[in-house]
Parts: sequence; structure tokens; C-alpha cells
Amino acid sequence: MLQPQIPSKLYNQMQKQGPPLDKYTFPFLLKACSTLPSLHKGQETHCQVIKHGFHTDIFVQNSLINLYGSNADIKTATRIFDMFERDVATWTTLVTCYVNFASIESARQLFDDMPMRNIISFSAMIADYVRRDLFKEALRLFHDLQIAKMEPNGSILVSVLCACASLGDLDSGRWIHSYIMRKIRTNLIVELLLL
Repeated sequence: MLQPQIPSKLYNQMQKQGPPLDKYTFPFLLKACSTLPSLHKGQETHCQVIKHGFHTDIFVQNSLINLYGSNADIKTATRIFDMFERDVATWTTLVTCYVNFASIESARQLFDDMPMRNIISFSAMIADYVRRDLFKEALRLFHDLQIAKMEPNGSILVSVLCACASLGDLDSGRWIHSYIMRKIRTNLIVELLLL
């Protein structure tokens, strides 16, 4: 785990000796701060974001949402979300925060309100349903993913297999197993052809 002083030391060193600060600097600093046991350094970095005028950059905004959401400050994360432009990553970041630190109902409402979803937002919701033993809901959402013609990632497939096992849904489990075998075989053939 990072020590609280490391991101601020690096930031101070960058200001003195490094390249000029830009919109790419702050997402990394905020990410580092979001892993700290204290929100204080993240709040200091947020102040620096505003001071240097990068608070309107969408990547910085998403990092701020993640910072506050990772520290269970859903109210501040939501306030930042409401203030600025949103993309699918912004929505997904807030959904993930809600999944981890708010009610499943709030997370699902936000998920349903998303104008556009991606595989990461589906993965967060499905995994949370399984974590909370809401296996039928996980399978329903997996069905929605298929209707949306999105290809599930490994995390989703593991979650859905767990849901099938917990429900004793052998037919769905066999279908998912078959899907995994087809995808692995297809990917292996493609890799061999590229050699």
C-alpha cells in the first residue's frame, strides 16, 4: 500500500523539477490517492486540480469521482458527476462506486439510467449481484448483455457460472461452458494463424 506522503512528495518534486503539470498528471495522482487509507491527500490534490484549471477535463473528473467513491464519499462523487460532462466511463465509474458503497438498488437505478453501457458497467453490476447472492438478477442482466450484443469478459463469465452453480441451473451453466470453450478455441486458432 502507498504511504500517504508518497503521492504528495512526487507531486511536489514534479512541480520543482519535472515537466509542467497537465491534464495527464492529475488522473494518476488521484488514482494513487484513491488507494490511500486517508482521503485527505486526495482532497489536497483536488484543490490543486482546481487551482491549475484541470477540473473541467473529463479524465480528471472521472478520477475525482473514483477518488471520492473509493473512499465511500458517494455524496461528493455524485455531486462531481452531476456538475460536468459525462461519458460512458463517467457513468461506469459512478455505478462502480454505488456498487461498492451504496445500495444495490441505487446502483441498479443508475445503471438503468445510463444512456450507453459498456462491458465494465455490466461486469460491475453482475459481479455485485452474485456477491450479494442475487443470482437470478445476475442471470437476467447477463441476458440483457447478450441482447445488447456485447461479448462478455472473463469476469462476467466467472460471475455467471457462480450464479448458475448457486441456482443449480445446469442448462445455463452448460451453455456458458460451451460458449467459453468456443471462444478459447477460436482465440487459439487465431493466435496460431498469426504466428
